[in-house]
Amino acid sequence: MAAVHVDDGARHVGRGVGGQQQQGAVQVLRRAQAALRDAKNAGAKGVILDLRNNPGGLVFEAIGVASQFLPANTPLFQQKDRDGNTKTTKSVGSNGEWQEGPLVVLVNEGSASSSELVSSAIQDAGRGILMGQTTYGTGTVLQPFQVSDGSVALLGVQLWLTANGREIYKKGVVPDVKIENEPGVYMSVPTDFQNDEVTPGEFTKLEDNQLVSAQEAMMKLLNGEPVATPAST
Repeated sequence: MAAVHVDDGARHVGRGVGGQQQQGAVQVLRRAQAALRDAKNAGAKGVILDLRNNPGGLVFEAIGVASQFLPANTPLFQQKDRDGNTKTTKSVGSNGEWQEGPLVVLVNEGSASSSELVSSAIQDAGRGILMGQTTYGTGTVLQPFQVSDGSVALLGVQLWLTANGREIYKKGVVPDVKIENEPGVYMSVPTDFQNDEVTPGEFTKLEDNQLVSAQEAMMKLLNGEPVATPAST
């Protein structure tokens, strides 16, 4: 994940907010907390959480990262078994690094697994605005089974549902505001920016229309202006 925090001047990009399975849940959470803490210390007034092309990781990572944005005991997601029984998982702790303040979340068709849990939890709680494209639609709880030849098979044993009960499997998480980049335009990443900083003028010249649109939406939020979504139009 990457986080862009917005202040009165430059747009700063935080590196390493989240990561892959192999990093471990604790390391991922610490990186997320550190990046958000750095943003606050730098005077951030808003945060853009970029989950595009994020394949996700462990469910514990999703809980930890989502809890940085949502107060304790906020429903995050549900697990549904083959008999239709559901179990709800909630956020933990009241010391998240960005539980207040404007928030925009970017997703696309490459956002999968735990990144879908984080983005849908923020969306269902009304905590932030989801922008971009419909996510991949992983939505299954995979359990490993040892095979006689020594290999491991992953079998889907449960479905992930959003906090409000929407199915993710093969449907994905639909953003509040749909924005696509032009064909051939790649998403901007932290390594694109020298010293993790880009001026407002440079920002508006980016070809990454999704990120630029997210920044424009953030500026509206900071100015107390509404951001048009299907529910508000």
